[in-house]
Amino acid sequence: MTSAHHPSRFALVALLLAACSAPSVDGPLVAPTAPAGARAPAGPAVTSTNPGFGKRGTTVDVHVIGSGFTAGAQANWLLHGVADPAHVRTNSTTYVSSTELVANITIASDAALELWDVQVALAGGKNGVGTESFEVTTAQALGGAVYVNAMSDAGQIVVGSNSSQVYDDAFGLVSLGVGQAWGIDPLGTMVLGRDGSNVVQAWVRQGTTSTYVTQRLPSVAGSIGGNAVTVARDATGAILVGGWQIMPAKKGNSTLNRPMR
Repeated sequence: MTSAHHPSRFALVALLLAACSAPSVDGPLVAPTAPAGARAPAGPAVTSTNPGFGKRGTTVDVHVIGSGFTAGAQANWLLHGVADPAHVRTNSTTYVSSTELVANITIASDAALELWDVQVALAGGKNGVGTESFEVTTAQALGGAVYVNAMSDAGQIVVGSNSSQVYDDAFGLVSLGVGQAWGIDPLGTMVLGRDGSNVVQAWVRQGTTSTYVTQRLPSVAGSIGGNAVTVARDATGAILVGGWQIMPAKKGNSTLNRPMR
């Protein structure tokens, strides 16, 4: 017998399916599901700090860069994941934008010379941590110099590439004038290098002051310039200077550098 002769059979099946899919009035209430794709707000993230380091015994403003920041956020410094405000204390945290905070911190003179974590905590309890994103250091930037050329046993530092500058904790960074400073006496009594015309010279310190007086150094006959780059003292205390002299070549218009002591 075909279905064409019994349409009531399909009607009965449809009725049973509808009854099975209909919600029961006696069943428990179920909370509506969240729309597809909905996500809880992300917590804060710390990507970097500027500056990325701080010196012992200083108070500094540090820009904390990241995302998800809100007003009222607090920045804290952690060592190996544990807050240590006795050594790095946050004095205040200023909200700039969702990607930047400014934290004013004080670094104790005995703070660990290590890479510290920076944590940002929001008022709602969420937090994010930038692991080892700030270094406590004794390093110090020395002006706009390119690199350090030499350092004395007494702690003075000669810096620069196309400049003549010397640093001392007692007086800071001092310009020696035109020329290039390359070496320094182990006792810090003079700086060695050359002037703007490639003449080998010394800058002699006047006592313990920050005043230096230039003094031309001897050169070999026929020299047309040179440089002094390293300094030492022998057993008698005499100063030994190493460098080179520029000599005319025997052929052509080129020159030769000859090592000198």
